[in-house]
Amino acid sequence: MFGRKSEKIDKKLELLETRLEDLFVKEGAAEQASDVSDPEPRKKSVHKPSPENLPREEHIIEPQEEACPQCGGNLKPLGEDVSEQLEVIEAAFKVILQVRKKKACACCDCIVQALAPNRPIQRGFAEPGLSLYRQAVIHARRG
Repeated sequence: MFGRKSEKIDKKLELLETRLEDLFVKEGAAEQASDVSDPEPRKKSVHKPSPENLPREEHIIEPQEEACPQCGGNLKPLGEDVSEQLEVIEAAFKVILQVRKKKACACCDCIVQALAPNRPIQRGFAEPGLSLYRQAVIHARRG
């Protein structure tokens, strides 16, 4: 119990504890390095454009601000974000373009834009009428 063997076990145990501490230190340093590095930029999801033969309905959404919210200066057109949603109307498809106009202040370069309308499926392009349940019912009646 108190001979040479017990001393070897104590030394091996101490050596293993030291190695374990070293591993924890390395793991902590690796985590800190990964936290500090910039996350990869998120890739834009690329949807194929809707077929051109579908009818289109355009909704133009203007910002509510008539003047710059920061300095009160005049707003001028800057650009627009266009998103497409697919809707079924009486078993026909049409594309609804939602154009959110952007305006910029001529005095202080402030940019304003209306918020995007809520979607039934986050980041989806289908309108509520295009739900799978409704499609199944429509096709069951025809089938």
